[in-house]
Parts: sequence; structure tokens; C-alpha cells
Amino acid sequence: GIVNLVNGGNVTYGTAFVIGIIASLSTCMAVVGGLVLSMSATFAKEGDKLKPQLLFHGGRLVSFFILGGIIGAIGSAFTLNTSATFILSLLIGLVMLVLGINLLDVFPWVKKFQPSMPKFIAKHAHGVSRFNHSFTPVLVGIATFFLPCGFTQSMQLYTLTTGSFLTGGMTMLAFALGTLPV
Repeated sequence: GIVNLVNGGNVTYGTAFVIGIIASLSTCMAVVGGLVLSMSATFAKEGDKLKPQLLFHGGRLVSFFILGGIIGAIGSAFTLNTSATFILSLLIGLVMLVLGINLLDVFPWVKKFQPSMPKFIAKHAHGVSRFNHSFTPVLVGIATFFLPCGFTQSMQLYTLTTGSFLTGGMTMLAFALGTLPV
């Protein structure tokens, strides 16, 4: 009955929260959990266990609200026709399929089709991990908005259709709050 919670025309904040919980039990636990553990290990060596967690999740929640609001506001500037919505949904579905196949590691050759961070950004992102600066957890939290996650991208697509900064921001915040417990 979980699928019945999602109706493209009526996504409530509660629905976004539930989708966040579902996402956290699958892809978020693997991807974001690994980021948090890696970052936390660096800070734990210096005895600081709670501060990086709070900064990471605080940066994540604030950025999901602000960036979701920006996407919602951008959505008010244009509307997608039925064909464009179909093509965009098809592309997102293909990305989710590739990510799922790669998570299962059934067909190793599919890994070359997985979206990844551009090399010029990745080069700088990997360099940031060497720093043990208080602002690093906030930056990593903000960066999770841009991870190639089908759940997040689906919510971002819906947020685009809201046409409102506040509705878009609150939808993405509810989704991020759903991913928070895991």
C-alpha cells in the first residue's frame, strides 16, 4: 500500500516524509551513510563525535529547504508539456534502473552508464576530505542534495512542478527529515 501514498497530483509534506524514510532505508543508508561514517571517523580521532554530525545534518536540512525552494521558484517560470514530462520521467526512470542494477552488482558492465560527479568537481571534492575543518561537514551535507539518487531526483522533479519557493522548500525539507533517522 506504500505506492498508493504517492499520487503525482497530490504529494503532501507527509508523503514527502514517508518517501524520505523509504529512501533512507535503501540508497541513503548506503551512499550518505558511507559519507557520514568516513567524515565522522576523521573527527572522532580528535575526540569530536557529536559536532560533525550536527553540522552535517544541519547543513543538509537547511540546503534541502533553500535549494528545494529555488527549484520550486524556477518551476513557476516555465511549465513542462506532457511530452517533456514523459521524457524527463523516462530519463529519471532509466537513471534509477541503472543505479539499482549497480547496487545489486548483477551486470558489472552497467557501471559505465552510472552518472557520476564531473572530474573537475570531484578533484576538488576529494581534496576537501583531507581537511578537518569545522565547515567541512556542512559542505558535505549541502553536497548530498546533488547526489545522483532516484528518490531525491524524483522529489526535486515534483518540487519543480510546485511553482512556489515555500512549497518547494517545505517539500524537500520534509523529504530530508524523512531521511534523517536512518
